[in-house]
Amino acid sequence: MEDNQKGVNIQAGEGAEFHVDSVTVVHRPNKFFFDFSSTTPRIEKGGLFRLMSKHNVAVVDPYLAKELVKVLKENIEKYEDKFGEISKPKEFEKIEQEAKEKGDEPKVTPENYFG
Repeated sequence: MEDNQKGVNIQAGEGAEFHVDSVTVVHRPNKFFFDFSSTTPRIEKGGLFRLMSKHNVAVVDPYLAKELVKVLKENIEKYEDKFGEISKPKEFEKIEQEAKEKGDEPKVTPENYFG
């Protein structure tokens, strides 16, 4: 490197992969909050059933949120062109049918579906 050039050392750490079961989106005037969650069932000693939940939150400005929707839409279109239409999993259909038969509001949540 020549004497008049300065180097910049950039280090980017990789985050751990995170499986997402659901996402909640809320906003304020200047921010969108994407709360990605993962729920895992656990059976503890004595047979106690628990749901363990982890969250990762991404906070973005409104313009970036809008761009995210645009990029996601474009990528879903490319995916479906290559692999076919994305459809609701059969497990969702089953849960909705069971709820309908009981007269309940069909609701697919991490508690009754683990994708």
